[in-house]
Amino acid sequence: MEHQYKWERTGSRDFSKVYRLMTEAFPPSEIRNETGQRSLLGHPGYQLYTAKKEEEVHGLLAVWVFETFDFIEHFAVDSSLRGNGLGGRLLKDYLQSVGKTVFLEVEAPVTELAKRRIGFYERSGFYLNDFDYIQPDLQKGHEPLLLKNMTYPSKSSPEDFEYMKQHIFDTVYKSYLNT
Repeated sequence: MEHQYKWERTGSRDFSKVYRLMTEAFPPSEIRNETGQRSLLGHPGYQLYTAKKEEEVHGLLAVWVFETFDFIEHFAVDSSLRGNGLGGRLLKDYLQSVGKTVFLEVEAPVTELAKRRIGFYERSGFYLNDFDYIQPDLQKGHEPLLLKNMTYPSKSSPEDFEYMKQHIFDTVYKSYLNT
């Protein structure tokens, strides 16, 4: 059965709705402040998508596009719609359209929520890699964050991980640190 949501590329018009969902779905240590997040809308490698119904933003996907891989920086579905399969269908739609490796970060599986999140991504075809790294402080006053990473459609080799990590740090985190 076809679901009623489709990803639409968005910009500043829906930004306040997107940022509201972002702040509901992620702790402050995992997102930029509003000014920093808004400033990325003009970056050529940054793409922001929404899943909407009647102008209400019910899902968001923030992606950094690189030549050989995409980095999902943020993916969220409105909390009132979680648990009904919408997130899985939206993620599947995106993955079917990409045609290259997709990289994302997750917290270590030490809490029930982190374990559930990893399980969700595994059911969507992602693999949990054995490589960790420290995400820089994204907002003043927050500590750097130890993260795991997952890749689609297969596990990452150490060389591929280093390549992707370097690109993410040089582009994505450099953008964080300059906002």
